[in-house]
Amino acid sequence: MYAPGDPILLKRNDYQRPGGEPALRNNTLWVVRAIDPNTRQMTIARAHRGNVEHATLEAGYVAAHTRHGYSTTTHAAQGRTTDYTHVVPDGADPHTLLVQASRHRPAVSWYIDGGGLTDGRDQWHQLAEQPAHTRARWAADRLANGVGAFDDEYQQQRPDTATAHDGLRRATPQPDTTPLTPPVPRSGRLTGQQRAAAERTLAARRHRQLAADLSRRTMEIHGPGL
Repeated sequence: MYAPGDPILLKRNDYQRPGGEPALRNNTLWVVRAIDPNTRQMTIARAHRGNVEHATLEAGYVAAHTRHGYSTTTHAAQGRTTDYTHVVPDGADPHTLLVQASRHRPAVSWYIDGGGLTDGRDQWHQLAEQPAHTRARWAADRLANGVGAFDDEYQQQRPDTATAHDGLRRATPQPDTTPLTPPVPRSGRLTGQQRAAAERTLAARRHRQLAADLSRRTMEIHGPGL
């Protein structure tokens, strides 16, 4: 199941560790260092805050509470930093997209499927013949439309929430004339309506910045026929 060098993801907390070993925490990523052929105990290690930590996993814990760590969910990746990130953003909403787009150091690659193409193989060939920037634009539009569809549904449930996909969709740019903060009334306090307007403005600006960041990143398209 595992071999030395494999990344391993822990799926259960264990704070009572023997011999001064570090606590094991759910969704933390380690690397297998050695496996005892007799007891099946596993030695794992990870870099943490400039130090290398080691722990020993019993065979029962390995069998019930671990899995390979080559990939993970967006939820489990929150707070983690990697050198390179490869993302399959199926069903991503604006909040999930923000996590996916901010885990890497040098680069992130996006993999968009071809769902919705009427004639998959022929259209994939046509897409493959286009310049790289055209394929990246296609992927960005597809991702933006997916986020927009989620946000449309969300707006029906929460009409008072700022739209998150306005900055992602292709639209004619309009100057932002809305002040960051509404005028403060003479009482020195914002009314509920003014506070809501300020929050919507800030949310819209954050999502426009996210859209601009996504447009600058390299998107890799993979699919049948490529």
